Amino acid sequence: MTQLGQYDKRIAFLAHTGGRDPEGQPVTGSAAWTEVGKAWANIRYETGSEAIRSDAITNVLRASIRIQRGFGVTDKMRVQHGAVVFEIKAVLPDDAQRHVDLVCEVFR
Repeated sequence: MTQLGQYDKRIAFLAHTGGRDPEGQPVTGSAAWTEVGKAWANIRYETGSEAIRSDAITNVLRASIRIQRGFGVTDKMRVQHGAVVFEIKAVLPDDAQRHVDLVCEVFR
């Protein structure tokens, strides 16, 4: 169980806004994402031994981000912590409905 004090990282939620620039061209890249909220979180990166045990040695950096419930996060959003941007792959609420775990990969 994550204690309130363990939510020690300030993160931002990003939603895809797309749209068009003044010349009418589609907006792409980081400009297509807008901050829609912030929360305190606990970020846990997959360790090397976890990657080896899962038989999935790849160049993908995975993380589990735990937040308190009530933010309306979906797997269509991204999370930003400092300069690191995570793609949300799954949103997993706990049975007691105290928190939500976001299964993420670092966006490169």
